[in-house]
Amino acid sequence: MKRLILAGVCTPDELLATLSREPGGRSTAAILGDFFTRHGVPTDGPDAAVDAWRQGRLDRLPARLQPAGQQFVNYLVSQQRRPLLYGGASLSDKTIAYRINVLLQLADHLDTRGVDDWAAVTAEDLETFLTVNTAQRIPALRDFFAFTRRRKITLINPAAHLRRSQRKGYAGLLINHTRQRQLLHRWQRDDTDPRERVVGLLCLIHAASNEDVRMLSLDDIDLDRATVRLRNRRHPVPLDPLTVEAIRVCLQQRPTTATDNRFLLVTHHTRQHNRPCSIGFPVRALTKVGVTPQALRQTRLSDLAQRADPRMMAEAIGITKEAAAHYIIGNVHRAEDAFPGAGDQPPKEHDE
Repeated sequence: MKRLILAGVCTPDELLATLSREPGGRSTAAILGDFFTRHGVPTDGPDAAVDAWRQGRLDRLPARLQPAGQQFVNYLVSQQRRPLLYGGASLSDKTIAYRINVLLQLADHLDTRGVDDWAAVTAEDLETFLTVNTAQRIPALRDFFAFTRRRKITLINPAAHLRRSQRKGYAGLLINHTRQRQLLHRWQRDDTDPRERVVGLLCLIHAASNEDVRMLSLDDIDLDRATVRLRNRRHPVPLDPLTVEAIRVCLQQRPTTATDNRFLLVTHHTRQHNRPCSIGFPVRALTKVGVTPQALRQTRLSDLAQRADPRMMAEAIGITKEAAAHYIIGNVHRAEDAFPGAGDQPPKEHDE
């Protein structure tokens, strides 16, 4: 280090950067960085703007909450700097910024509850704060109050027992009712690939899985009775007219492929052997309309579970009662759009 100072490398940033680049100099840079941090040596490097932003946010904390907030940020910065000097992973500036923002949001929440001291914060205060962004706020609160407890700023750690409640129920995206109508209009047109029509209609109307569609063989189809046999269903599945017509067109096109394949969905590759299409083919068949077999099936299962007894649905679809109940616990995304009431008007324009 003396050699660097004599060579004109004098600023803290230049010393740390130069030492970090030299062979075996990372440990020296880490020690020097800790020294600068403990003694509050200022830096004028590229992080000055970031530091100014952090300080501006901390200045918005109430006066009694600022000292602990400042100590916490200094601690985070030191935790960030040391791994960087050693060449390891460290906290990102974005993570530190989010920690500061959570403190600001918590301070506003505490103000509404008449709390103006970190030592007076209770677990109840934190639980009422955790109504949104739980997954992001809990780690920030645990980190901050563990720090204040170690520094004896607070006598207890009110965040010690905070746990993110496990989300229950189906929380995936559903296809809204208007989009379902558009898809049905598309799948009744003669100029649509019949294989796309079969996959889409079986999944959306009859809750067929990707595997159900792939494994559907000619022996499973009875167009005279308008039924098909799906893998996990105990009884033949009654078909609607749209699905019957799509399957009939698909069967009519089979002679043009000159294949003896026993499965309904025949591709360029499977026409030469007697195996089902690949797992990815039903997904590719729906690529043009931007949906997947899984999304269509889950939309139908959610609809059935909401409208009917989930136990009856489980028996009819061939799934467990627990899986059926999964769709009626109140976390279905945009259920009001997926399952609106009667009276919806069909769209004026159809998808191409």
